[in-house]
Amino acid sequence: MTVMGIRAAAAVLAMLWCQQATAQDAAAVGTVVQQLGTVTALRGAGPGLLLIGAPVFRSDRIVTAAASRVRIEFVDRSVLAIGPDSDVVVADYLVDGDDNRLRGVISLLFGIVRATVGPGRPDAAFDIESRAAVASVRATDWVVEVQSDRTSVFVVEGTVTVAAASGAGSVVLTAGQGTDVLIDRVPAEPKLWGAARVRDVLDRTRVP
Repeated sequence: MTVMGIRAAAAVLAMLWCQQATAQDAAAVGTVVQQLGTVTALRGAGPGLLLIGAPVFRSDRIVTAAASRVRIEFVDRSVLAIGPDSDVVVADYLVDGDDNRLRGVISLLFGIVRATVGPGRPDAAFDIESRAAVASVRATDWVVEVQSDRTSVFVVEGTVTVAAASGAGSVVLTAGQGTDVLIDRVPAEPKLWGAARVRDVLDRTRVP
């Protein structure tokens, strides 16, 4: 599938997610703490620029332009850094009365993100979903990139379970390991990524 085709499919998926959200939560689930370039939030009231200090809500669709980046801190202290040319939906984010995470789901439609996740409640998960795979953790630091034909996952610290979107297979990654998941395929066996590839994904998710 071409990049244009994958972006069109992503737009359809985002529209469906937005339709499933009957109303946007009144309380913000996160805040922009760093921002570079043009970052747009698409929500019910229409598109708006995300600047430092801006609130982030459940069901927000966040789009970064070329050479643009944003860093979001959620109320449970988990952090999501979104790299350039990326399209992300905060599909779900639930916390209890003490701001402990119950569940977090980020839908990565296209582009690259890095998540540094706090522990939350004992049974609390944090998932990053794409058309090809679902990466799930309890507490760790990892990078996910979605391209036209695959989803790639790299673990900076901790352990991440990566499953095919179809549920057909999964692998467990530890620090320094990565995997590539082609659409409609099972994840490739974990392997240590080379220094150049690691440097590339970390550079693109670093927000000055």
